[in-house]
Amino acid sequence: MENVIVKMSGLYQKHLNQADHQVLNLETALILAGFVCILLNAVTFRFTGNHYVSFHWLWLAPLLLLTAFFSDAWFKKTPQFAFLVKIYSLYFLAFFSFLVLLTGVQHTPFPTVDTVLAATDQALHIKETALMDWTYRYPVLLNFLRLAYHSVIIQWLLMPVLLISREKQLFYFYLLTSLFAYLLGAAIYYFFPSIGPASILSDPHFNREQLNAVLTFREIHQFLMVTTFDGGVISFPSFHVIWSMLSIYFLRRTPKPVFIPLLLINLGAIIAALFLGWDYLVDIICGIIVSFIALNLTKRVISRCSV
Repeated sequence: MENVIVKMSGLYQKHLNQADHQVLNLETALILAGFVCILLNAVTFRFTGNHYVSFHWLWLAPLLLLTAFFSDAWFKKTPQFAFLVKIYSLYFLAFFSFLVLLTGVQHTPFPTVDTVLAATDQALHIKETALMDWTYRYPVLLNFLRLAYHSVIIQWLLMPVLLISREKQLFYFYLLTSLFAYLLGAAIYYFFPSIGPASILSDPHFNREQLNAVLTFREIHQFLMVTTFDGGVISFPSFHVIWSMLSIYFLRRTPKPVFIPLLLINLGAIIAALFLGWDYLVDIICGIIVSFIALNLTKRVISRCSV
């Protein structure tokens, strides 16, 4: 057993650089945090829940890890392609670690804070249903905001390619920042859960995904069988806002013909989170704050390791 550990340690040091180590260590931290929440629920609250980690990950996650280890050896004749394969392996491992964490934090035992968030918005003279009703009067604006909001996922898939076309190390900076944001956002949700404006406000423009997110939370915490995978989990802070903020920050030095459309799309996604009823204004503000905290944490980690 000791020899196996020594050999694995040797492979870890030989085939991965320092930035790879930082990413994998943080991904492991997310997975462990998820398992702690899952075990805590299993021995105490015993809420039901969704299985965000499907059985496909049982073979896919080890395969991604092996690919991250050996991509340089497998594709040594094409080093640029080898690097692309490695970073996408690390990227989807980050997604896997977030799914494990999400599976854990969905079992939060704390009451929702939606009434507090809604009251805060009201004190700021923000009424989500009035904003939704106004938006739905203008089909062109509505379609743009919908497109912008859903484009965030496409950007997430393309970010590694967009970043390494400028500088390889920029990808690691982005991925570490994303992982810190995942960890912070999930921790906030666990202690201060929110399921969005659709949970306490009434409006015919709330869509099926928004209503199903409310239904899922209630089914979990009423010990019922979960009937839908539709809808998001974390509303406070807004992860769409976090992803949009990170996209703006990390792509800000790309050529203007590329950056300006991306800037408009991401600003549209942030506005859409409020005007389409996905989030409270407080969710958006918290998403922006989490983005800046994650950026500063990453800068500190990188600066300490470079000393």
